[in-house]
Amino acid sequence: MPRMFSERYSPDQADNSIAIIGTACRLPGAENIDALWRLLAEGRSALQAIPAGRWDIGHLYHPERKTPGRTVNRQAGLIDGIDRFDAAFFGLSAREARSLDPQQRLLLETTWHALEDAGLAPEPLRGQRVGVYAAAMANDYQQHTASPFHAPDAYAATGTYAALLANRLSGFFGWRGESVTVDTACASSLAALHHARLALLSGAVDYCVVGAVNALISPWRAVAFSQAGMLSGDGLCKTFAEGADGYVPGEGVVVLILRRTPDALAAGDRIHGLLLGTALNHMGPAPTLTAPSVEAEAGVIAAALRQAGVDPTRLSYVECHGTGTALGDPIEVEALARALPAGPAPVLLGSIKTNIGHLEAAAGLAGVLKVLLMLRHGQIPPTLNLAQDNPLIDFAALSLAPARRLTAWDSRPRLAGVSAFGFGGAGGHAILAEPPARYSPGAGKRPVSTQSVPLPLSAADPTALRDLASALAEHLEQPNPPDLDTLNRGLSLQRGALPWRLLIRARDLREAVAGLRRAESAIQAPMEITPDIALRLWSGPEPAAWQESRRQIPGLERIALDLERQLTRAGFHPADTAVAAHLQIRAWLDLLAECGVEPRLFHAFGGARPAALAAAGVLDDIAAARLACHGRVEPTDCRRPVVAYRDGDTGLELPPLRPAAAALQALQPTVAATRELLDLGQRLWRSNHTFRAQLETWQDVLGTGLGERLTGESTPGLALAVATALWSTCARWSLRPPTVAVRWAAWPVAGWVADGWVGRNLALDVLGQARPFTELAAPLARITRSPDAERHPWLAQQRAHLPEWADLSSPLEGPSRPPVAEAADWVIALGSRSTAPALPTPGGRLLWLDPADGLAGLEEVLAELWHHGCDVRYRALGWPRPHIPLPRYPFNRQSYWLPRLPENASPTLWETGQTFGAEAATAPPAVPADPAPPKPGIGWPAYGLVPPTPWKPISMGSIPTGP
Repeated sequence: MPRMFSERYSPDQADNSIAIIGTACRLPGAENIDALWRLLAEGRSALQAIPAGRWDIGHLYHPERKTPGRTVNRQAGLIDGIDRFDAAFFGLSAREARSLDPQQRLLLETTWHALEDAGLAPEPLRGQRVGVYAAAMANDYQQHTASPFHAPDAYAATGTYAALLANRLSGFFGWRGESVTVDTACASSLAALHHARLALLSGAVDYCVVGAVNALISPWRAVAFSQAGMLSGDGLCKTFAEGADGYVPGEGVVVLILRRTPDALAAGDRIHGLLLGTALNHMGPAPTLTAPSVEAEAGVIAAALRQAGVDPTRLSYVECHGTGTALGDPIEVEALARALPAGPAPVLLGSIKTNIGHLEAAAGLAGVLKVLLMLRHGQIPPTLNLAQDNPLIDFAALSLAPARRLTAWDSRPRLAGVSAFGFGGAGGHAILAEPPARYSPGAGKRPVSTQSVPLPLSAADPTALRDLASALAEHLEQPNPPDLDTLNRGLSLQRGALPWRLLIRARDLREAVAGLRRAESAIQAPMEITPDIALRLWSGPEPAAWQESRRQIPGLERIALDLERQLTRAGFHPADTAVAAHLQIRAWLDLLAECGVEPRLFHAFGGARPAALAAAGVLDDIAAARLACHGRVEPTDCRRPVVAYRDGDTGLELPPLRPAAAALQALQPTVAATRELLDLGQRLWRSNHTFRAQLETWQDVLGTGLGERLTGESTPGLALAVATALWSTCARWSLRPPTVAVRWAAWPVAGWVADGWVGRNLALDVLGQARPFTELAAPLARITRSPDAERHPWLAQQRAHLPEWADLSSPLEGPSRPPVAEAADWVIALGSRSTAPALPTPGGRLLWLDPADGLAGLEEVLAELWHHGCDVRYRALGWPRPHIPLPRYPFNRQSYWLPRLPENASPTLWETGQTFGAEAATAPPAVPADPAPPKPGIGWPAYGLVPPTPWKPISMGSIPTGP
């Protein structure tokens, strides 16, 4: 653990703290965290007049608070393009995107940006224990979709239910940890942060994504909260100030990525700040539901300090809830005075609500993000609108003071608290601390290239890729750009690979910028199929070059050490010439495999043949080493290859088993006979995938249906065809086997057929004779002998004594000739150029991988394969992520919104006071199933809440409250 960490924090704090390793936001006046800091440091407000495109404030505004159906609020903190979203990036159709709550959209895009900030490519996290905790409060868009003028479609529920705010993130990214949406009103985001911290400390998850979102789409909150006296009449949030009369609503999204601090330090993650402690509580019984409580607020602050193990006198800043209400601010300050005894200097107070408004459910996380930026910059920004202090707060008598100007944050360690209180009585507090000094896990410094460096960029569409290239060019022209080698690692390890790809090669930053400016001509469209790869390999490098490669590539060193230990335990000496030569080639092949290079053919020459046989699956590593040293192998050590092998010296071929097209076609008629039943199951699966009872019902119906078919044609052929189809279907869907297959004794056999191990004729013979399944392990066939086998006695022995259960052969699977290297899309030549055999020029692209070239040669090969559609896993090279700032992904957003009301729309529910259902006086007009895109402006009439005619105020008492 870094020395600075141990000096500032106790061992308990180190073990029980949480590292915040990724941040992203989209807030009023700030599309990203850098823009947010500029807004805060410059003391600017992002509040604005509510535009006509949101709702018609002219019909709703009234200066008198208690005017029924009206609001005193005319300002808000708004983000641009609330209706715009990159649906294609997230695999959503336009129809589904229109029904998707903008809060879900904001969380999807901002979570992607938070992962980018954390330097985490999405793919390595897929299937991992990543928890998602989303905070939200109101759901305006669901009211829009539930309007009687919009008939619900299949996406209305999944698009707007609050649970999907968290669940959709987990589903899209493939995460398997807890997935929870939290609603405690304005304390929601700190409640989500608290639960995420507990999940990490308990070991339930390894990463947490904590997101909070608020979208101001309908004016109903503006009316309701104004009637309750919560909103400001002059459009300013005047925290701690004289004349405080309420808050100004705001919208936006904040996402944080969390990890246990010891894990983050070990991985070398960049840490924005430490979460030392959190606490939640409720004020209990009170005169009114919304009235704040001094005791409850002081209690939750004290509890968070205890959880953090922090002396209250060491806290130097508190980001307050600070809504700017006449009653709330004095109570919050009194609670702070009780929880924080006087220290050496006054504790400074602030509230981001004076800059961007009250984000309600997202307010607490907005405050956390502000503190993280303060920790990074070492400054405390001013609290706005503070001309005169609230007369009910005597700051002179307290060891508390509002931050009135941009101030250096000199106290060390920097410790801060963040408060959030909900209007239902829930409260939360979090204790944050500055991170330890930047720490590297000690994997060594990557050697700087003297050759051109490949720079890979990718995007989901060509427009985004061009925008990304342009943004990176601008980024490299800013002061203090990264060097090319660091940039290469950042692009390779911090970002995921998307279908549209661009590869720039440059020897310096000037060349890199020029190449990025010319990106249009170099963009590679997505490949329809993964390219075929063949590997030619022969003798390895000289010992000096081998040692240099091991030094340059940590992943190669790791693999070599593992092989050396394995061979040493088996009695081999890695220093022996034959063993060392074999080990070198085997290590390079293993490294290529870990990087995602999957050849269809190993074409081996000379001393590289044993390593190639091991990589192809014919021999294990010990048997291959025995062959390399002694020129022979035990026959029982040999297996049918998984990948085709060709001996370059003798021409001997060892093909894997491949299905024969004619035999597969013989199964099609009977398989097609059950297609409608399988299609029915698929439809039920897709529409009812969360209802287990529906699945079990379908399986019972399917079994009955198949039983009727089998009664009409009780042949082993039909049974096998049905069972084979079901085997593949149920395995793909993780379903239990239908009983019909077991009853026909075809289920085990079907698995062998579906997996390509047993042919149809042999399987029918087994079924027809009612032979037990265990007898399938009996000898089935022998490999066709090659006329070249005699040239290698060990191969002849292998073929004569091969365990026949591993050599399944039948009319369905026949040995086919291995692919020819010259016909592959890519041929990787692995070996020293000086000893390369004379071979025909391949028809595809030839890539040289001379081990003497070390890291540079390997990266060039991987870059070419990546550029042409291969999924290269750069992390296998063993280098730590550099955590350099890179441009955010430029989402290609389009407008997706449910249509405006038709001109002849009948009065709304609010005007008629009627419920939507059989009792409705007027049926709503039909809405096209797939309407045209909405017109510009997404105001209240666009939401189906009021008619196009002027809104007529009604008394609050006339609004229906129940049946």
